[in-house]
Amino acid sequence: MLEQRVARLEEELRSLAKDQQKEFTDIKVKLAGIEGRLSAAPTILQLITVVVTTWSAGAAIVFALLRFSPK
Repeated sequence: MLEQRVARLEEELRSLAKDQQKEFTDIKVKLAGIEGRLSAAPTILQLITVVVTTWSAGAAIVFALLRFSPK
């Protein structure tokens, strides 16, 4: 009786380990996808450079319009 229960528990533990392995594999795949997307995202330095460049270009246009507009 006890031996049957222990054998059943051992089988359940084996199936649980297999299920966990599948879960870990799924998590690894999803983590790799997230890592790929993060590496493709622009860095903070790139974003700041784009903002400063856009502001500078806008200021240059305003300055040129004010400088060369008829008075």
